[in-house]
Amino acid sequence: MISLLVVILFFIGLLFGYLFRNNKKNRRIIDFGVNWAIYLLLFFLGISVGSKKEILESFSKIGLEAFVIALGTILGSVIMAFILYKWMFKKNE
Repeated sequence: MISLLVVILFFIGLLFGYLFRNNKKNRRIIDFGVNWAIYLLLFFLGISVGSKKEILESFSKIGLEAFVIALGTILGSVIMAFILYKWMFKKNE
């Protein structure tokens, strides 16, 4: 049920984004709001992780694995974004 709510909210946001895509003032406000929403989500995620004793006790063990996975994810995203950029905008150059 919750996943359906997430999908519905996503599509409502998609519709609003489409309707207001040409209004720069609204886009600036929305971008500002999105950035702060992400900051708040990260803050609350940190509170959630910090309050769980099991996670904190095993942090040194999973820390290196998490770092490697995060680094691989970031590098993969950057490489794929570069490839996609070159492929999409190659025609316009």
